[in-house]
Amino acid sequence: MILSQGSIDITKLIDEQRESISSIRIKAFKASNDMISCLRFQEGHLDVLRSFGFKVSSTQEDWMLSDDAYVILVESMDSSRVYGGARLEFCNKDRLVPIQSALADLAPEINDFISNKKSSQMAELCGLWNSVSVAGMGIGSVYSIRSALAVAGLLKIENILALCSVHSYRMASVFGFSLLKEVGSEGIVYYEGAKQNAHVTFHGDFLKLENVSLEEKEKIMSLINKPVQNVLEERNGTNLSITYELDI
Repeated sequence: MILSQGSIDITKLIDEQRESISSIRIKAFKASNDMISCLRFQEGHLDVLRSFGFKVSSTQEDWMLSDDAYVILVESMDSSRVYGGARLEFCNKDRLVPIQSALADLAPEINDFISNKKSSQMAELCGLWNSVSVAGMGIGSVYSIRSALAVAGLLKIENILALCSVHSYRMASVFGFSLLKEVGSEGIVYYEGAKQNAHVTFHGDFLKLENVSLEEKEKIMSLINKPVQNVLEERNGTNLSITYELDI
């Protein structure tokens, strides 16, 4: 994906597009099994980029055809709106995962790290986003990550990679991710054009849910044991009814 960005008042944008919602559905599926939902996921993500002033000049959508990519889609209960989501993509397959493409020039040692893990079930958590209309509700962070990790447990994924911004790294640490010090400068990669750091993170031995906060560990285990359920969540003073449909 190639982007360029114009100037925009982000605070004003969020205020103008904010919605009040009381219920959502979070569903998981293998990408190659549901092209329509993949397209809805992708278009929603691109709409967010466009709303922030990015001009999308090209996209790569090969993950939609992959049997090794799984999608977590956050949508309205009537499926008329898409609010966010994430993807899990298995490593060591016939295609590069996004983190390898992103670090190809800046930290190519990521390829050696992945290659050396051939004996384990490893995936990348990627494509995390949420609509501007639901900013601050936890949809693009807490709920999507929690759901993705529950799916990782169902798929028996042992190790998980994630490329994080400064902001998302703070959230990732709640879920047990730490810097992958074998890559970049002790896990930090600087993007000159964007003038910001990226954090290369890793969750080893995920099946034990090590270093995950107690609250999140309990909720992830609940979803692994019962992937279809309805839960009333509260975050930042907002109540939200979530129907999880993570049975893959």
